[in-house]
Amino acid sequence: MEKLRSKKSRSSSEDSYWDCTVCTYRNITTAFKCLMCDVRKGTSTRKPRVSAEIVAQHLAQQINAISSRKPNSHSKKVKKLRPRLKNVDRDSGQQMAVTVGSVTVIITDYKELKSQDKRSDNSSIASLTSTTNTERSSSNKS
Repeated sequence: MEKLRSKKSRSSSEDSYWDCTVCTYRNITTAFKCLMCDVRKGTSTRKPRVSAEIVAQHLAQQINAISSRKPNSHSKKVKKLRPRLKNVDRDSGQQMAVTVGSVTVIITDYKELKSQDKRSDNSSIASLTSTTNTERSSSNKS
């Protein structure tokens, strides 16, 4: 007797939906056709009719899924490189351990490279020249 009651309570909640026989989408009871594939609501004994549009739609979805997988397989092979600073002497690293509470962090301190490229040398020369010129002009005014 208890088994019958539990089946009735379950079936009343399941009666508000029906599963499409073609795409297995769960539709509301009031829907005459499947909301996803437009197949008519029918009994389990009726063989579902699949239209050419539905077949084309399913094939297009499968092709899109396959083509979207291909780029992902290549991205796994590529290692992501960390950005590197060009003006850092990597041989001059000094490590310091800093502990806060129970967490220890190791900090590596690098020195700046002594040899700079010509652009920065030219810019420093230009800034020195402009500074010297402004000093001369201010001394000439007084």
